[in-house]
Amino acid sequence: AETLRDRFPERASATPEIVARHFEEAGDLPLALPWFEKAARQSYANGALSESEHLVLKALECLSDPPLSVDARNDRIRLLILKGSILVDLYGYGNPLATAAFREATSLFETGSLLTEEAFYALHGFFETLYGGADLRELRRVSDSLLEMSRDRKSADFPIVALWASGSADFWEGRFETSLAKCDQCLALGETTDRSENLWSEHRRGVLVQAWSYRLWSLWFLGRYRSAKDELDRALDWVSDPQNSKKIGHLLTFALILIRFLRLPDRIFPAADTLCESIRTLKTEGWTPSEQGFRGWAMVMKGTPGGLPLVLRSVALSRRYHRLAEVTYLSLLSETYLALKAPRKAEGVADSALRFSERSGTHFFDAELWRLKGEAALLEKKREEARECFGRAIEISRRQGARALELRAATSLGRFLREDGKRKEALALMSEVSDLLEGPESIPALPDIREALELERHLS
Repeated sequence: AETLRDRFPERASATPEIVARHFEEAGDLPLALPWFEKAARQSYANGALSESEHLVLKALECLSDPPLSVDARNDRIRLLILKGSILVDLYGYGNPLATAAFREATSLFETGSLLTEEAFYALHGFFETLYGGADLRELRRVSDSLLEMSRDRKSADFPIVALWASGSADFWEGRFETSLAKCDQCLALGETTDRSENLWSEHRRGVLVQAWSYRLWSLWFLGRYRSAKDELDRALDWVSDPQNSKKIGHLLTFALILIRFLRLPDRIFPAADTLCESIRTLKTEGWTPSEQGFRGWAMVMKGTPGGLPLVLRSVALSRRYHRLAEVTYLSLLSETYLALKAPRKAEGVADSALRFSERSGTHFFDAELWRLKGEAALLEKKREEARECFGRAIEISRRQGARALELRAATSLGRFLREDGKRKEALALMSEVSDLLEGPESIPALPDIREALELERHLS
């Protein structure tokens, strides 16, 4: 080990796990530790997640338990943060071992001590595991703490991380304009911040990809269709580059959801295939709900009922890997049942999603859930109930500034009014969303816009 380290430093740096194992066999664990850590970080950066998990556990085995010195405690904190990050990427936000790792890391800091990068990133890691729970209010509390800590500016990366954390919480709460502004600010800071390699470079890169993901969603919710589609195309080009393995599952999942929002089922299959290959290669099982659910939805939308079991499975898996996103998968299931002409099941699932939304605080999709309930009521000939649901969807979407959801709800209610002979009322309703149909962000070929334009033509 000493020969490799001292006489062949380039070879040692390229294969740190070999140096680590020689020191381990020599019985010198304190010297083995930094080499195991270096090997784990290299593997993590290269996307070899299973290997990096094994190596970080080897590094932790080199430490005494409990840590007997300040340096040993800092080593343990740093390794626990790395372990938690690897486990989240491998097994999803809901992995209990990841949560335990970040909890232990935060517990090792001395009360009243100065803010360190380790303390900040331990809290950031704990924040990420909260997506595996069902309490958006706790997620908001921790994101606010990260924002407060970032004002200390111990690191130039602190504001980048804190802005993404706060912006993501804004999105789930249904504050899309605020979410987009924070994600844009985060990405702008990422462009100007020193990009030199350091211990936390992987965290910064991962956060920037996540901020980009939330930007995809927010653009669509705000009715900026052309910008959202352009960003989607750019994201799919990015994930096709083999060098961009970091957070590929995260970005692909957001891309799949945006494709579903745009109602382009044909585009689901190649993206789902890419995600499936990524899951197989990187062993990142936490993204399985996305690959399964959206593939199943696209199959049903294309006329293949056999996609339903995949959607059902995605709901069950989301509760294990990403509980906060349960509304996403329940709405997917409700929409699938509607396409299969099973209105009672569609309505029941939408009701379950709204109850989860109320319990968890995730209100970003409430307007669409009410619209789905309205469409289900129409299929069951419950017209008065349908009108009330459409009205509720419009009210929520306007309050949140969710223009894309407002357009959908207005089109559903506009059709309803036309059938009842209330042409003027329907025209007045559609005039409220005419900017989405005629402005520079409009894409007339998209189903939502095409159907709204067709309704306008029938009304006039």
